[in-house]
This record gives sequence, C-alpha cells and structure tokens, in this order.
Amino acid sequence: MKTSKLHYLLVTLLLAVTLASCSDDDKYPYWTDVLGSWESVYGVEYGTSYDLYSYDIVRYDFYGNYTGRYTYYDEYYVLRYVDFNWNIYDYTLEINYYDGDWSYLYYDFDNWGYLLLSTDYNFNYYTAYRPVM
Repeated sequence: MKTSKLHYLLVTLLLAVTLASCSDDDKYPYWTDVLGSWESVYGVEYGTSYDLYSYDIVRYDFYGNYTGRYTYYDEYYVLRYVDFNWNIYDYTLEINYYDGDWSYLYYDFDNWGYLLLSTDYNFNYYTAYRPVM
C-alpha cells in the first residue's frame, strides 16, 4: 500500500511538471501593454530630463493586428503620419514603416505607466510616452 501511494505521488508530480509550461506571454509580460495610443511627454539624456514642445510631440498608435500609425509634425509644422508594422522580440520593439524606414527600440515602463522608448539598451537616453485615451 505504501508503494502505491508513493507511485501515485510521483505520477502526480510528474504530470504537474510536464503540464506546466511557459508561454511567450510569460517571457514578454508587457507586449499587450504596448497596445493603444501613446503621446510623447518628455525626454531624458544621461539623467537630465527635458520637456517637449508642442511641435516636438509625436504619437504612436499600436493596433492589435501588429500594425500602427506614427503621427508627427514635419519641418513646416504640418501634421503628418506614416503607418507601420510592428513586432516585439524580448524587450525590443521592431517597427517597419510603410515609407521604407525602420526602428529597433528598447522599451520599458516607468512607475507611472509611461512607455519608455530608447535606442540605448541601458536607457541612458529615452523618450517617455503617456497613454492617450
């Protein structure tokens, strides 16, 4: 009887370990948090924060089908946009703009829920984006 209880316990433990798996969402817990609209608020360079002026503000819209839109003011202060495809690999956001340009940006979130985007892995400089409703 003791042996059968031990076998039952071992089989139960083996099943629990076998059935437990890690999904991609566990590796990348924030990928769904990128979805939505984000407007730039401020920038940081080596610990020094600076505000963005109205024509320096840009907006990213990330849609659930891995497409999006980047909205900005051009050098003549005309509001423009370019659509893009996006994907996430680890904590890197890959953006392929429809005009042929592309970006690889590291991303994170601060304590206030702002999206931080940087070309620097160490985030020595980055731009913070607030969620737009």
